[in-house]
Amino acid sequence: MAPEGMDLLKSKVVPGAFHTADANYDAPKCHPNTRVAILDEIMAWLDDTNDSHRAMWMRGAAGAGKSAIARTIAQMCEEQGRLSCSFFFSRTAADIKRSDEKYLVATLAYQMAENIPEFRCHITTAMLNNQFIFDLSLDTQIDKLITTPLSYLSDLWSTPVFPKIIIIDGLDECRNKDAQSALVNAFVAALARMNHNFPHKLLIASRPEQNIQSAFGDRDLAPFLRQLPLDSSWKPDDDIRSFLVDNLAKIRDTHPLRKIIPLDWPALCDIEKLVEKSSGQFIYAATVSKYIQSPRQHPVESLRIIVELVKDAKNQPYAELDALYTYIFASTEDSDLVLQILRVHLMPVVTPLVDLPTSEILLIRRLLDLGEGNVELTLTDLSSIVEIESARIKFLHASLPDFLLDETRAGRFYANSNSICVHLFCRCLFYISKYKFPKGLTLSYSIFNDALGHFADSIREAPSEIHDAFSDCDMKASLKVASELAGRTIPMASFLRFILREVFLRHCCPAWSTSFFMQLLFSTENHLHFKHPISR
Repeated sequence: MAPEGMDLLKSKVVPGAFHTADANYDAPKCHPNTRVAILDEIMAWLDDTNDSHRAMWMRGAAGAGKSAIARTIAQMCEEQGRLSCSFFFSRTAADIKRSDEKYLVATLAYQMAENIPEFRCHITTAMLNNQFIFDLSLDTQIDKLITTPLSYLSDLWSTPVFPKIIIIDGLDECRNKDAQSALVNAFVAALARMNHNFPHKLLIASRPEQNIQSAFGDRDLAPFLRQLPLDSSWKPDDDIRSFLVDNLAKIRDTHPLRKIIPLDWPALCDIEKLVEKSSGQFIYAATVSKYIQSPRQHPVESLRIIVELVKDAKNQPYAELDALYTYIFASTEDSDLVLQILRVHLMPVVTPLVDLPTSEILLIRRLLDLGEGNVELTLTDLSSIVEIESARIKFLHASLPDFLLDETRAGRFYANSNSICVHLFCRCLFYISKYKFPKGLTLSYSIFNDALGHFADSIREAPSEIHDAFSDCDMKASLKVASELAGRTIPMASFLRFILREVFLRHCCPAWSTSFFMQLLFSTENHLHFKHPISR
């Protein structure tokens, strides 16, 4: 590919979304001798050149093992030279671009240019003919960078070749829900138009979210689409049992306390109880294994605790998984601090437009006034579900933020509680008002300002803690913050009005600032919904 074409394409590529990326090195793949029937089904569909179903939707609940299957298929196809490209969406990854559809087509096209040498010159031409192609619609990008170049290649083969595969995993983790539906329609339609001499098939894996179901339910797509539900017909209990037997045996033989672990551990009845608790969710079995293998705890005792955990019968279908998460959080030394740390990490999940800095741990330390290493120490007890990688927090499964942000599931470990958001808002206010931000610092003022607005939007009731936080600020800081919050409709509106008045009365304002202050006060009233107007 011409250097200028490659440079333009590279600028929109997300290497972390490749199935071979370093960030995905330890990502789950299918355990040996498990999911065999599903893998065979997918490969048989891919091998069938007469099958008109150009796309397959593999759907299943959180924790059903979709990503592990998709990664295993990607690895198998790569070994056979039949993987064209892949994109693994993730809303818990350190790189926020992995949840942004704007980078999907470029990332796929780049891999195709690397994996199919004949493809490169055609995509170079497409890039050079329209250097603003990534500002165009998804349909246009797919047509110009994937479908059209592949159609040129079909003329090189007089007879059909074995189909290659495009894999898109975690479509439900794309933050733009409208884009999720658009991607389904655009890709399936594009594949349906392709020449059969150089066929490609598309595997999409996702949860069965309503908007995605609607997109795949389009009658026009039906002739080209095959659906693969990960339901009980695939007998997941057998695979989960095999996974647990192998993993717990490995723990018995390799754990630091292995010399005092009985050779007949674990008991088969305990394995069966874990299988039953898994309810077909591989994430439960994987989380249990990681929890039991912790060198900080005795595996025998850890297994006993998990087996005896009582689920909340009202909270189906994730009752067992939630009981496990609840126990893990309850076992931490300072669950309040843990939740504050994780709530900062969850900012992009709650508000997709918020981006965390690469030095996420430093932001958390500054915000919560923690010493070096304290974030890592605080999260040590969560090693089975949370990791810290390159100064950023990483959730080991997408089901964890689902749990933390659902009050009915998380209960007292609800991370988006009003008290947590109020506390973090006050910490942002304190930091902004007390510290200067000269140029060249790792963390800029805008990061804390964005966090301030984010937590202000999340507050549902404004307690006296907010008033106290403003009272500790000087007038200049209070006015600046109030001005920046003025454009937001937040429940603390009446509090903000009162605080502005008090700041004004508490300080002796020079004459030149009085008019500015009153103008700000009236401006704030217009933006915020006050129950009672400010008297002039």
